[in-house]
Amino acid sequence: MEGRAAAIFGTRWGTGCRIGMRTRSLAGALPLVGLLALASSARGDIVQGTRSELLTERAHTIDLSLSPGHAVLRVRRVLDNQGPRHDQAIIDIDLPQGAVATGLRTLGSLNGQPTWFDAELMEAEAAAAKYRELTGIGGWYPKDPALLSWRSPTNLKLQVFPVAPKSRKTVEYTLSMPTDYEEGHDVLHLARLGTEARAADVVVTVADPRDKIRLAGKVIPSGSHLAFKDDAPLDLVLERHDQPRLGGEVAVVPFASHRVLSHARVEVSGRLSQAPRGASVVVVLDASRSQEDTIVEAQRAAAAAYLSNMPDATVEVITFDRAVHRRYGGLAPVATAIADLERAAIVRRNGSAIDLAIAEAESVLLASPPGPRRVVLFGDLRTRLSLDPEKLRAAFARSGAVAHIGTVSSGAPSLSRTDDGAWADVARATGGVQWFGAASSDPGLVGEMRTAYEELARPVRIDRLTVKTPGLNGDELALPDSIAEGGVFDLTRVDPSAMSALVLKGELWSSPIHTTIQPEPAKNKLWAALVFGSGVLGDLSEPEQMTLAKLGHAVSPVTSLLAIEPGVRPSTEGLEEGSGQGFGSGHGSIGSSHHTRSPRLTTFNPAEFLRDALSHAWTACGGAGKTATVALETTRAEIVEIQHVTVDPTSPKNAESCLREATWAVELPDGFDAEHRSFSVAL
Repeated sequence: MEGRAAAIFGTRWGTGCRIGMRTRSLAGALPLVGLLALASSARGDIVQGTRSELLTERAHTIDLSLSPGHAVLRVRRVLDNQGPRHDQAIIDIDLPQGAVATGLRTLGSLNGQPTWFDAELMEAEAAAAKYRELTGIGGWYPKDPALLSWRSPTNLKLQVFPVAPKSRKTVEYTLSMPTDYEEGHDVLHLARLGTEARAADVVVTVADPRDKIRLAGKVIPSGSHLAFKDDAPLDLVLERHDQPRLGGEVAVVPFASHRVLSHARVEVSGRLSQAPRGASVVVVLDASRSQEDTIVEAQRAAAAAYLSNMPDATVEVITFDRAVHRRYGGLAPVATAIADLERAAIVRRNGSAIDLAIAEAESVLLASPPGPRRVVLFGDLRTRLSLDPEKLRAAFARSGAVAHIGTVSSGAPSLSRTDDGAWADVARATGGVQWFGAASSDPGLVGEMRTAYEELARPVRIDRLTVKTPGLNGDELALPDSIAEGGVFDLTRVDPSAMSALVLKGELWSSPIHTTIQPEPAKNKLWAALVFGSGVLGDLSEPEQMTLAKLGHAVSPVTSLLAIEPGVRPSTEGLEEGSGQGFGSGHGSIGSSHHTRSPRLTTFNPAEFLRDALSHAWTACGGAGKTATVALETTRAEIVEIQHVTVDPTSPKNAESCLREATWAVELPDGFDAEHRSFSVAL
């Protein structure tokens, strides 16, 4: 693996997030199936004595401290020996997922005073040999040890000797484990800990007193005592006091030549923005004939869903065909606009004067009160060839409105952005976005519609996300292009070199957002330990494991923690060779604007249809016996532009304008199915 990145990735979609992703390595010392089997067969810890069944556990408490990104569990266990002899306590410990042991101490006596004796991290075989030596018979100055050793990624063994007869012994170990990130908060799903007969008692605190803890949706005080109920986990939520909109953490731990442990976590806050208060809004709807009735209905439903996220806005509704039509002649309450959108009929006509509609919307907003201004335009964007969207990029410069341009089809509620093309540039110039979506007027989908179209009212995700990792020779982390609010992306892997920072850039709608995350020494040490609860473990040789375990002060396949205190047992009360359990060695839709139409008849001729329809119109305009020519453009079944009308100079007065209006009134059948076509019709 040397000289290249080594990682295997799995994916989980963030809870409650529309797009939020979480990625984590899944390779490891055990196959994933094996890890799951171990987890599913968990039975709780087992506490037993080597010499007697009269050694039991009297108390099991956990002081749990929550911090952003991880939790620390200080586990204290009180052992009671009611047997007649000094005994060895052996505890098989089931670890929480991802947890790693980083500390051990025993409570003894020094100069008649209760004293804690901290453990030393040792090579696993050496620690086991030392424990064997210290617990054996002989020696006038016995030392009393406790050994915490590795068995698997989900299991440790704790051995404590001696527990004196008719007395108790207290031992404490420390576990560190990563938290999940869900809906913008750090979450710890702590499965029941303890033995089958006795669950641990938990006291939960926050590392930063400005943060809050929630349990079952309610804020609980730091220092609260919690109890496991049956086999249900404790689901603890940490609410940070200063959660940035875009943030995270980075750990970088070099451990061998061209071998660097890299951990990166990118977090998006639970709420990126708020819908503006008191906004002046113009909703623009395409009423042209290139759209079917179902599409017009979808546009109305999408507009209503959008406005439901702007409850105190004032609204003007504009429809356009070849002309522009204002609904109110001013700004109306949002409730009025929603009611109209739900019931008012929209008559489809030829023409798509989107440029005139945009100009009218700007006029409305320039007359509106100071404050936030918004334009949302729904249409198929099929316009005349002479209309250059590039010329509309500065359309809202005077009002300062943010404009969204959307194409909506009929279907299950959805919304996705596009950043390609001239119309996207028009929206981006205002800070808005071009969208493709699907919408439904089904009353049973009102909630889903409101949620889907909330993104037009406020940014709910960071899009166009890019990351740079200086120091990795141009190697970039494979982040998704978009992360929804409350979402997360994280990974732990081995790289050939060390990144100096994580440089993130993205967009809220089309406004830039960026941050730089630097590695922190505390995080580097933490992840040197947490690697032993991650999938990267399988990529590490034993010498590499030793280096990382020492950096993180962690129990691992190659290291154990050994605590030694002055002996309290008679020298003749050591463990006999081979007795008991032995000694631990440590090894162990997107919506589309294309619509379904009836099949075109092979005998249908669009040019002949136009000639026949316009001939009748020309006769009705007094053109019998006279000549005329009409040049026009169509987009599907819509006349989108009349380029020119020329008539015989001897034609009746107003014959030209009559023919022009008659041409605009022609309803094209579905046989006109070309996206765009030009005709010159001679009459």
